[in-house]
Amino acid sequence: MTGSEAVTVLVALFQALGGWKVTLVFIFVLILPIILGAYCAHQLVTAFISLRDEVQKAHRRSEERYVNNVILVEQYEKMSRELLVVVKSNTESFTRLSDLLEIQAKRERK
Repeated sequence: MTGSEAVTVLVALFQALGGWKVTLVFIFVLILPIILGAYCAHQLVTAFISLRDEVQKAHRRSEERYVNNVILVEQYEKMSRELLVVVKSNTESFTRLSDLLEIQAKRERK
């Protein structure tokens, strides 16, 4: 079928359909795709906005976890320094006690 034959067939089809049917075909062929395209675009925009919001919330949670971890590490370092002081103090005390016990044992042997 050549191009001119296709146009002739289409013109004959529109003439056979009548007035309101041509309008209906016009709506389905030209207007409906525009409306469907706009609806799909709106749905995509809504989905992207929702996804963006979820990503922002996840990012905020990650930032909060990071800040909490920094605080945890700082507290751990403080606790480690305090524990070091306790260990040094205990070591010094046990060393003095050991020295005193040795002196006392030497006195008792004499």
